[in-house]
Amino acid sequence: MKSKLSLIALGTIGLLVASCSNTSSIATPSAPSSTPSSLPPSTSPTSSTLSSSSSSSVQTVVLQNYGYSFVGTTLNASGGSLSANGLTWDYGSLAYAGPGDDRGTQIGSSKKPQTDPWTIETDFGESVVIKEIEIVLATANGGSGKYAVEAGDWSSSGTFASQAMEDRTLVKITDLAISATDFSLSLSSQASKALYLNQIAFLVETASDSALDLSDSSVDIGGDTPDEPSKEDPIVPGKGEVPDINFEPISSEVYYADVDFSASGPTLENTLHELVSDMHFTSYDDARYMLQYTDESLTQPGYVYCTYDGANILAEWKRGTTWNREHTWPQSRLIIGEDSHAKNDLHNLRAANNTINSGRGNQYFDEESGSSDSYFPNLEEDDFRGDVARICFYMAIRYDGLKLSDNPNEELSVSMGKLSTLLRWNKEDPVSDFERQRNDRIYCYQHNRNPFIDHPEIADRIFE
Repeated sequence: MKSKLSLIALGTIGLLVASCSNTSSIATPSAPSSTPSSLPPSTSPTSSTLSSSSSSSVQTVVLQNYGYSFVGTTLNASGGSLSANGLTWDYGSLAYAGPGDDRGTQIGSSKKPQTDPWTIETDFGESVVIKEIEIVLATANGGSGKYAVEAGDWSSSGTFASQAMEDRTLVKITDLAISATDFSLSLSSQASKALYLNQIAFLVETASDSALDLSDSSVDIGGDTPDEPSKEDPIVPGKGEVPDINFEPISSEVYYADVDFSASGPTLENTLHELVSDMHFTSYDDARYMLQYTDESLTQPGYVYCTYDGANILAEWKRGTTWNREHTWPQSRLIIGEDSHAKNDLHNLRAANNTINSGRGNQYFDEESGSSDSYFPNLEEDDFRGDVARICFYMAIRYDGLKLSDNPNEELSVSMGKLSTLLRWNKEDPVSDFERQRNDRIYCYQHNRNPFIDHPEIADRIFE
């Protein structure tokens, strides 16, 4: 509801919203601000009415404070619109639409940077007066970007950059009086890094009988202050939607007690096949919830660590709208019999950004070559080359009929590769702590381990 205030208060409010010096254009911050000095008050839409009265007439105007946080928001790569706190925002297609995290919604990536300006805009549906603008932006580490703001006949632009993940740039413009019916923000990358839109906020003045009501919040504004990552409780099996474990943890030394790792070739392969085939089968549906535990981020508890782009996404399963189950060895290459449980094997399944999951298809792995048949697994800074190699090695020895080859399209329904590339990646990208944690946790559900995570050196002796 809009409450009326005396015009005498206008001078006081004007001082509050114009606490910075008069700014007719946006100045580029000298350095990214990891602790913005000022943010929209609570980011919740508010409004107040100012009245001017005389013996002959009464004139009223309304100050409405708008704010929307893009933290946790994932946009559509082909463009679209979203309704947020009383306004509808239309946006164009993106070079890459990454999952929203604590930095905001991701625009572009290191592999697909947003070099062409990307624009998000809204129409107020009437003429308003914009009094103040605040925008919070970020980039991937070491990146830089350019922004451009337009409202009516007014425009301004600048640059922003982030040297660390927690850095945010606050763009704040006060003491404005822009008459406009629309507002737009354009972003473009000046380096091969991802951009992040964290927040848009502004103070507008409208007539008291305006149909525009920004205090009607149709979308919850979420997220903590930009310099503090969201904190969630660690995933606990048996709590909430995550199933309890089926087996107690076991050390790799105990698990491989009867394996002679000095052997090689078919001898070692057959021994490991028998060992890892002694497993507890899980369902594909249950995998949605088990992956919340097995793929939990080491750096951000309560989030899953996604393959290929390294994004941390809130672990809660939301019908696959934020993350999904990625088959590292694609399903269409697992045609080895109706009774096979290969589709459900947790070692092969990884949490992945849903847009990436749908975009890879059944491509085999190889160096980035531009071929539509092959896929390079590093979309951002994190290295997943060794991860996918070791998963493929496991699948090849676990399931009879599957093959690793340098010509994986010759037997498309059962082959994967490229073998020589995977063997090299296994050496160049060593086993990570995340892989070790994941291997331990999968055992607690499936009762088997991936030998190529515990002993990566055996890959050459089995497959060369």
